Amino acid sequence: MQLDYIDLKDLKPAPINVRKHGGDNVDDLLPSMRAIGLIQPLLVRKNCEGFEVVAGARRLKAANLLVDERREFESLPCAILEDGDDAIAIAASLAENVARLPMD
Repeated sequence: MQLDYIDLKDLKPAPINVRKHGGDNVDDLLPSMRAIGLIQPLLVRKNCEGFEVVAGARRLKAANLLVDERREFESLPCAILEDGDDAIAIAASLAENVARLPMD
């Protein structure tokens, strides 16, 4: 897996992301991203139009909102998956989303 910064305009949500609902509200992410930036890289893979975000669609949405506010982000840190089949990308998306639990 390679780590790199990728231009925000080259990142799109992946259609195979396992989270189909509940990803629209990013209000909980905005304060910390305004204060300290993005601390967890997005997990992406190449496609014909740039990169698709396999895990981190909410972080991508929040970054786009902050750009609209203050032009905060031009590129984001990304972990780039090796070329492979959809099963690897789905497993990565599932692993990130299954682990998310509400904080007490």
